[in-house]
Amino acid sequence: MKKNVLSLALLLTAMTAAAQDDDMFCYVYDDATQTATVTYYKTADGSAKGGTYTGDVVIPAKAPNGYAVTTIGEDAFRNSNTMTSLTIPATIDSIGSRPFENCDAKLKKITIEDSDKKLRCHIRDVYPLGIRPVFGTDVDVEEVYIGRTYSDYLERGWVEVAGQYTISVIYSNEYVKKVTLGNVYQEVPDGLCYGCESLQSISLPSKVKRVGKKAFSHCESLVNISLPSAVESIGEEAFYRCNVLKDITLPSSLQFIGGSAFAKCTELGPVFTIPASVDSIGASILDECPQLKRINIPYSNNPLKYTCPSQFTNSLRAAAIDTLYMDRYIDGAFSDNRTIKTLYVGPNVTAIKNETFSSCYNMTEVYSLNPVPPTCEGASVFYSGTKSEGRLHVPTGSLGAYKAAFVWQDFFNIDEQDAAVMGIEVQKDGNSTVTASYTLGGQRTAGTQRGLLIQRMSDGSVRKVITNK
Repeated sequence: MKKNVLSLALLLTAMTAAAQDDDMFCYVYDDATQTATVTYYKTADGSAKGGTYTGDVVIPAKAPNGYAVTTIGEDAFRNSNTMTSLTIPATIDSIGSRPFENCDAKLKKITIEDSDKKLRCHIRDVYPLGIRPVFGTDVDVEEVYIGRTYSDYLERGWVEVAGQYTISVIYSNEYVKKVTLGNVYQEVPDGLCYGCESLQSISLPSKVKRVGKKAFSHCESLVNISLPSAVESIGEEAFYRCNVLKDITLPSSLQFIGGSAFAKCTELGPVFTIPASVDSIGASILDECPQLKRINIPYSNNPLKYTCPSQFTNSLRAAAIDTLYMDRYIDGAFSDNRTIKTLYVGPNVTAIKNETFSSCYNMTEVYSLNPVPPTCEGASVFYSGTKSEGRLHVPTGSLGAYKAAFVWQDFFNIDEQDAAVMGIEVQKDGNSTVTASYTLGGQRTAGTQRGLLIQRMSDGSVRKVITNK
């Protein structure tokens, strides 16, 4: 293998912000593979000279001799602290160690052009200082477009160790504000924006189905995010400690929410809706969210399960909410919740698992909206104090049935109320004056979904209805 260093005879002492020409780059050529590596400039005596790239830099797909430019070499752009942006072409398939050393003054945007080919990126393990990704903590970039998936290789003790870590190329970058993923992505990688404390905007392609573990964990400036309609899974701690995240609409395609996915999101609320499509949830998904006041669990024919080892670490026991609306069978996820005061049992609930609310000591108001008392699968569905000191409200005409039903008959205080009195109207048939129907989470429906809906009327009014269609 023969390698030649192509030096530049002269570099302009003053460069404009326009994209640089091909002859302003320094390359190492590999004649065997007919490829070129972008590297730092070397003087005539072979010594390194950094800081030679400036302005808006676009790496060419081909070197002046026609070789494909496939690699960004070690230290390639070091000390280029007047470089304002960098575009990496689809031909690049590898990025070496420390390519942006001391490029932290003006480099604000990096674009990795679209390609189906995976990009191999070097990650440094600089113990005890920690792991340094390609665009990590020492690169002041504010905007990154990632048009390719990537794999990492780790340098430890000057030896490459492949496949030991999955670390995002922008892991813990404290400057990046905007990240866009290209259409090649079908999932958000684990840890994509972990620790990006200045991140304000994230744009995801429509075909993303999975949000990886810790993908946006510790993103302390992320106020809101729009998840694509195809998302089926949210990984563990995906939004952990996003402490200014105020609102997130979960898509109707979602099936799984991982443990601590939204824990310590201190501004999230006041209402959180778990879509009917969700089959299971992990432990502590909404722990330490002090602004959250209500959780809505709309109708689904399938039970909502939790993937926790015991009832003492179950999914929603520490969600500090006042109100719960539950219109499906759940697998004990609230059994030790100490803050719920008001419970709405929806009209489609036909059975409640034993101990579901057995330690909800502060629950004082229970509204059961099904005229037929739901079956209680054990004597400890409710805390004894709820039954002795709380109040049970049931639909008009069903008082006798509840007073005769197992567990329900144990409530000392039971009264009948029209659904409208309970703040809800029961929909008995179609109404031509309805102009739009929405779920409690704000998602528009065709009006045929069972459960509690919000309807906008042709006269401009809004009403809540229960439909059993």
